[in-house]
Amino acid sequence: MAKVSVIVPIYNNEKYLKECLDSICNQTLTDIEIICVNDGSEDNSLKIIEEYKQKDNRIILINQDNLGVSAARNNGIKIATGEYIGFVDSDDYIDNDFYEKLYNAAKHNDSDMAVAGIIRFKGVRKKYMLKFNEELRLTNINKIMQLCRIPRQCYTVNKIYKRNLLLEHNLFFKEGVYYKDVRFT
Repeated sequence: MAKVSVIVPIYNNEKYLKECLDSICNQTLTDIEIICVNDGSEDNSLKIIEEYKQKDNRIILINQDNLGVSAARNNGIKIATGEYIGFVDSDDYIDNDFYEKLYNAAKHNDSDMAVAGIIRFKGVRKKYMLKFNEELRLTNINKIMQLCRIPRQCYTVNKIYKRNLLLEHNLFFKEGVYYKDVRFT
């Protein structure tokens, strides 16, 4: 079992996909599985994933018809084996120690979820840079709910979730709706 399963839903994103996959493959926490869910891409995304899969045996490829990001994430959750699950969108990239810091913080505090910061790039490149700045342990429910505040912290891509918790409570993304991250979080 990997420490973290990283699920990457991919649809027609050849422009940013290599940078995304490089940032995941180069994590300082090496005990991860990388689940790439090709959601019916019609560009060169599948070719890129297959190239990376040849170089890194931690990459698992799921091909599906274009069913949307929620279905892609759900299919990734269903096959994930990691103790924790994280999500990275294919036009995002993460710091090299992103999952190491999140995982260590979650384990140190015996947490069901760990949360990091996010930096949004605006303009031509609409990307997210996920960062981990400091460690806090919260037990107050109101403070915990602030971490899921809309719209600033309601992302799923800046968190890891204990896989057993998701499966025990049948927590999956609602398909065919807007604001799926808000509903899931």
